[in-house]
Amino acid sequence: MVSRIRGCDAFYKLAWALAGVCLVWAAACPVLACPFCSALKPTLSQKRSEADWVGLAQEHQRAKDRLHLRWLHRAKGPEGAPEEAAFSVPLAAAPAQGGPLWLVFGWRSQPGKPPTWELVPADELLYGYVLRAPSLRTPWPRRLRYFARYLEHANAIVAEDAYQEFAHAPYEAVAQVAPHLDPKQLRRWLLDPETRQERKGLYALLLALGARTPEQRREAARMFQQILIQQPDGFRSGMDGIIGAYLLAAGPSGLEWIRRRWLSDRKTDPGILRHLLRAFEVLHQYGPQELRPGMARCTRRLLDYEAVRTEAIRTLARWQNWDSLPQLLRLWDATGPEELRLRRWIVGYLLMCPKPQARQKLEQIHKQHPELVEQVRRGLLLLPPAQ
Repeated sequence: MVSRIRGCDAFYKLAWALAGVCLVWAAACPVLACPFCSALKPTLSQKRSEADWVGLAQEHQRAKDRLHLRWLHRAKGPEGAPEEAAFSVPLAAAPAQGGPLWLVFGWRSQPGKPPTWELVPADELLYGYVLRAPSLRTPWPRRLRYFARYLEHANAIVAEDAYQEFAHAPYEAVAQVAPHLDPKQLRRWLLDPETRQERKGLYALLLALGARTPEQRREAARMFQQILIQQPDGFRSGMDGIIGAYLLAAGPSGLEWIRRRWLSDRKTDPGILRHLLRAFEVLHQYGPQELRPGMARCTRRLLDYEAVRTEAIRTLARWQNWDSLPQLLRLWDATGPEELRLRRWIVGYLLMCPKPQARQKLEQIHKQHPELVEQVRRGLLLLPPAQ
């Protein structure tokens, strides 16, 4: 699909207008999942709610393309087949590794077609975990307090599912449940090299949100700082969550440490800079307002880094940070025609900026590059009003 877009200039321009510029307003939409969690996928509770059949079954026999099972217990099932104790499903519905016990989910298909099945390797512990899980109608904080007990559980499927429940939860619900979790346990998980890296962003966030006293926040900030110092260069999943947690614990003074560590060296790894920007975007929406001026100053410094300039412009426009205008004007004057993507983002910022200097610069750019300005203007007109 990408090759087709590049092969058709008009379609490529429309794609940029629809997809690229729309990112400017992404923060105006409510985020319905924990912003520092990754790899969202359906949870076992969601499947339990949506499935027509839910139960524990034992593998009886494997054929060439079918897996023959026998119900041990059915927690959910409509009238009709498969009512019998024995039934079979396509072998493709079962992971290659697993058995003889399976957690079974089944969905009725259209009339005349066989049901759809999904099997999860199971034992009695996992099955009990799924049956006892609060329903989707239960308020999020109550649901999360149940799943918090299973974070980093010895059963890998249970542990991953508990993490996914937090990943699906709204930020506000995560903040409400954080003070009820054991900070010592969270610290152990954060420092344990065996803990999956992408989960550490959540655990850091929970620890920061659960810190109630100034001393607890200072202790947490020192710990996050040491973790960030030890982080290797390059992409590291969960790092944005640790940066965000550090700023929540350290407050505005933490931004000065970030500036000295990463924004005073032009050789800072672009992966780290993107994690910084992601943390700033989340905290601008959910964090304390006292962090906003310092985050804006740090984001303006990111304009000096070629690898993240367009992301920084997008973020500043989304924040309606018009104090960045002088820097954007200088950046335009330093760009060449070959830097078309960067120029589009600068024009988008200027079109949104209400300051007279922005309008004057736009008039000048329009005389030289009318097609570019009109293309970006049309893209902005396609967007819904800011909320």
